[in-house]
Amino acid sequence: MASSMSRAHHISVDLRVTLLYESATSTIVAKASLHVSIDILFFSTSVDIPFERRFSSCNGIHAARADGARRNQQQLERILCVYAQTA
Repeated sequence: MASSMSRAHHISVDLRVTLLYESATSTIVAKASLHVSIDILFFSTSVDIPFERRFSSCNGIHAARADGARRNQQQLERILCVYAQTA
C-alpha cells in the first residue's frame, strides 16, 4: 500500500480599502493594501502592495475619475484592436 504525503496548497488574496475624510484640510484619503500569499509544494512567498491617494477638492476627484475612465477606454480599444487583427 503506497502512502502519499499531502500538503495544503493555497493562494490567498486580501484587499483592504479605507476612505477617510479630513475635515481640517477638506481632503479625502484613499488607502488600500493588497496582500498576496502563495504556498505550493515547497514554494512559499507573500507580498504586500500598499496604495494611498489624496484628493484635496471635488475638482481633484472628478479629474481622477476622468483619468481612470480615459485609461480604461484606451485599454479596451487596444484589446479590441488586437482581437480584430487576429479574427
